[in-house]
Amino acid sequence: MNTRIHVALRPGRRRPYVRTWKAPSDRAIARMLQVGEIHGRALQPPALCSKFSASWEALVRVKMAMHLAATNGMSSVDHLSAIYAYLSSVLLFEVPGAIVEVGCNRGQTSVWLQQIIQDVAPHRELHVFDSFQGMPPAGSQDPFLKEGELKVSVADVEETFTQWDLPLPQIHEGWFEDTLPAACPDKICFAYLDGDFYESIKTSLEVVVPRLSPGGVMLIDDYPALNENPLSWAGLPGVRLACDEYFQESSDRPEVLVGLGGMAVALFRKPLSA
Repeated sequence: MNTRIHVALRPGRRRPYVRTWKAPSDRAIARMLQVGEIHGRALQPPALCSKFSASWEALVRVKMAMHLAATNGMSSVDHLSAIYAYLSSVLLFEVPGAIVEVGCNRGQTSVWLQQIIQDVAPHRELHVFDSFQGMPPAGSQDPFLKEGELKVSVADVEETFTQWDLPLPQIHEGWFEDTLPAACPDKICFAYLDGDFYESIKTSLEVVVPRLSPGGVMLIDDYPALNENPLSWAGLPGVRLACDEYFQESSDRPEVLVGLGGMAVALFRKPLSA
């Protein structure tokens, strides 16, 4: 196996895994997916030794990431590698709190979050939020998607988790301004914001950031930063605008993660002194 994949998925690495990882070709992904059933537990071999078992688990996770990236047009191996590195690190270092995804769609990123939780700290809770009514009305800062697009159902999320044989998260249905203030956990160790629109991200930041535990991590999807990452996708400028406004008075601001694909993701880590 390409050792760069191991580096990309090793917890605790802050930068090199994003800056040096090379995305596999479509042909490579297809070749990997041909090697048996990809759904986690179905691939468990006899535990000949602990080293072999650990290596096999790593292979299974890599194949899972490749499959999710290949079948989800809104994600990539860059995205999933970043999630793996930062979520596993906060769990391994026992940063207190739950895991939150704001904007889960049909749950293809949610199952990746849950798989990492089950691998590292299965007692932690995963909360996912979505309107399940599609996109809200677009503002002037939101040129790409239209009201009602990307509509899915709670049943779609449940089906995704059934396909991967993973425990269901706590699913919160409704517009973010209605659900987040009351249903978002008081302590959060990791949050993934994928609200797409200015108002959705603004609401998410206002609720999530104050609840992040010291050392906790928040990843913000669709954060365009062409100066830092010319390859990043810039179709949802309202996300960056909401972040710039929220953090304008703060000395602690999101930083851009740089990948080799079109990843547009920002990282915010709550200071330990907070």
